Amino acid sequence: MISMNFVKKVTSKQTISLFSKLSQNISSIKERQKYFIVEYKYVQDTYYKRIPYRQDHDKLIQKMEEKGNQIVGGSYFPLDGATMIFNCDEQQIVENFVKNDVYVKQGLVENFKITEIERKTKDELQEISKIFGYR
Repeated sequence: MISMNFVKKVTSKQTISLFSKLSQNISSIKERQKYFIVEYKYVQDTYYKRIPYRQDHDKLIQKMEEKGNQIVGGSYFPLDGATMIFNCDEQQIVENFVKNDVYVKQGLVENFKITEIERKTKDELQEISKIFGYR
């Protein structure tokens, strides 16, 4: 049985959404060294406040992926936070992403948390996705 302890403070609905996105990208996951969960807690009314910054946020994600890092995630509904899973070589990469994220710089992120999680193989991720009914 696979332990689900590595996903903290994420409701089952949000977990299903994350693993749905993750299972869609399993075939492209590289065997990187580390996985990190980044949790953002947004300020009130971020849905509207983020509009002028959305493009820059997406560009930063694209830039990270062009360097070989992989990011899966998204915002919660209602828009009170977000979770991203990073597949990269070291925590410093994730910390630099957060530090340079326009959402953080513009004060849309009230607080954040970076947690390294246990590394799972592609087969284990596929097994997790089956638990939630995704194949």
